[in-house]
Amino acid sequence: MDPCARVSQTPAFTDHPQSSWTRTRYGATGSQAPVEAISVQGIGHSLPTAGMAARAITFFGLDAG
Repeated sequence: MDPCARVSQTPAFTDHPQSSWTRTRYGATGSQAPVEAISVQGIGHSLPTAGMAARAITFFGLDAG
């Protein structure tokens, strides 16, 4: 996808990868969509929640060999 392209405000994909999580992807449905939002109910602004750090690493492509 062209990095300068506009991303629609309409979600391309929404799911619940863990209990109390809502993940919404915009612009594509894969693991590296141009925009991804994960909201977690009952949690502050840190990544230590089980599985969150691993998902951030995948989103930024840091797990690719």
